Amino acid sequence: MDLFNDPENPFEVDLLVLQDGVTANLAAPIEIAPGIYKGLRIVVDSSFVTLEDGFTFPDGATTAVLKIPSGSTSGLKVHLAGNVEAEEGATTTLLLDFNVDDSFVIQGQEPPPTGGTVQSITFLPVIHEVSRAMEEED
Repeated sequence: MDLFNDPENPFEVDLLVLQDGVTANLAAPIEIAPGIYKGLRIVVDSSFVTLEDGFTFPDGATTAVLKIPSGSTSGLKVHLAGNVEAEEGATTTLLLDFNVDDSFVIQGQEPPPTGGTVQSITFLPVIHEVSRAMEEED
């Protein structure tokens, strides 16, 4: 089930803004058929990474396309605490956590902390459910 895919208004988010307890509502409420849902995947069709000052890629650029294995095909798996039961007349809200520190793999020789060349970066996100709330509509 595709929850939000609008090619005219692509969904964009700066994941680095959503850290250290900062949260954001990333999707408008979407009506889905009642039932039990066993998983959640986030499909990413494009992404890029911008390096901090002092770091560059081998071609001298500071911004490059971010490699995301399976990101645009099967999607990124969200680790849920269990199945999600969607009930008619109720709203279920999931709070997900994206772990920035564990989600990026730098390939090649590790550059010094003050700068250097980064060969490439792969995005292997660690996203898991933190909490879940269900509200019955009146």
